[in-house]
Amino acid sequence: MYQKRLTFLFATTICCCQPALADGFIVSGTVMFAGAGDIYVALVDRTNFDAPNQASHQLKLTPTKTQRSHGSIRFSFENVAVGSYAIKTFLDENGNGELDMGMFGPQEPWAIFQPASSSWGAPDFEEVKFLLDSSMSNIELLLE
Repeated sequence: MYQKRLTFLFATTICCCQPALADGFIVSGTVMFAGAGDIYVALVDRTNFDAPNQASHQLKLTPTKTQRSHGSIRFSFENVAVGSYAIKTFLDENGNGELDMGMFGPQEPWAIFQPASSSWGAPDFEEVKFLLDSSMSNIELLLE
């Protein structure tokens, strides 16, 4: 009996004293797309909004045949700290790993979470940022 209590006390101490994920927020959702190519998703802050390839949270997703036929793929960022962020994504149709820009804007399908209200010009961070202070799921991004 004494050994069972000691085992329970030890197990309880181990479970209770384990730190939760320090900045353990999760940001996840779905990218909807049409076409072929890798999909890049970046969770960016103010410092890397204009250079998402330098973001500490970025993914390169290669859709399977099934995901391409359904036109959607899931993404998830884990262990994200509290802060203000934006999410940028694009479909790399030509395989160069960059969002190709032309005279009038992106030349490949792209999206930003919480699109800016302005219809002309590139959005800035202040227009599309959101405060992350708890986990977020069910984010939907439509590549156009």
